[in-house]
Amino acid sequence: MQPSARQSWRPFVEWAATPILLSAAAVWVISAMVWTALPHHKQDFIGLPDEDGFMDYIRRSGIKPGNYVFPDFRDREAMNSEKMQKVRH
Repeated sequence: MQPSARQSWRPFVEWAATPILLSAAAVWVISAMVWTALPHHKQDFIGLPDEDGFMDYIRRSGIKPGNYVFPDFRDREAMNSEKMQKVRH
């Protein structure tokens, strides 16, 4: 009885897939460790000069918690406004 084409490929796929999957997992783990250990993005964030004053202002303003965009150019009309033209130039 002759094995089907699918069965004849199975040993090759298992033989080839194992090192590929193991090396991919190793690269992922090592890159995650390097990403968290190295300080290459340490300077991406800076503090405000008067953080307490800024937080007091935000609390007094009654701004709701959320993510905000400054300046707010989320739609095409805002992108073509005079305000945006000033920012561009």
